[in-house]
Amino acid sequence: MKENTHEPIIEKEKYDKVQEIKLRKQVKTKVKHQFLLRDLLYCGHCKRKLQYKVYKSSDKKRFLYESSRFNCSLFYKKKCKNNIHVKEKDLNEMVKKVVVEQMDLIEKDKKIDRLTYHYKKNNENIKKIEEYKNEIEKLERKKRLFYKNKCEQYITVEKFKIEYTKAKEEIEKFQNIIKELRNEENNIQEEKTIREMVTKIDTGSFIDNVILKKIINKIEVYSNNKIEITFNL
Repeated sequence: MKENTHEPIIEKEKYDKVQEIKLRKQVKTKVKHQFLLRDLLYCGHCKRKLQYKVYKSSDKKRFLYESSRFNCSLFYKKKCKNNIHVKEKDLNEMVKKVVVEQMDLIEKDKKIDRLTYHYKKNNENIKKIEEYKNEIEKLERKKRLFYKNKCEQYITVEKFKIEYTKAKEEIEKFQNIIKELRNEENNIQEEKTIREMVTKIDTGSFIDNVILKKIINKIEVYSNNKIEITFNL
């Protein structure tokens, strides 16, 4: 594109200044709010997913999540009679209360098993241990392949010794790393963490969206004080 090919409507200096002001006024709108009941809420009447509504402050610079709420997505289209606008914080408390009551019905050991699984799945050390175990299995297969190739004379004895020793050293390295990750201190901390998780979930303080999706299929909202929860347990 060529510039200065025709007479401008406004002066270039004024144009540049306006563009600069516009850039300064741009506000980032991609704000993610990871609310507790994400992907779990449905209208109790029409069974459609509830929509999330959050308001902005008067200066339009921040979101007022403390006053956010849910309502049926079909209400404004007059296709559903469910005209409730339930606050997010109120709905969170209702669901937590029901979940805690439901969890109390589960035997303690089952609760610990579920939480242990959740903990192990999300614990970085345990993830690393699994990765190193996979690497060790690959190296063990390589060792067997080198030995087979040597016996069938596809590789020389000298080549076999080099590659076999290299794989063996790698295995020992990974085994030492795993040993460090599994030291007594980590095991004690893991047990302590699980016990703390059990205590926290008894009060509802540990409940998050990941946990809820494991134990809840859906939550149907009928009014500001009436909900029905379908559990997976």
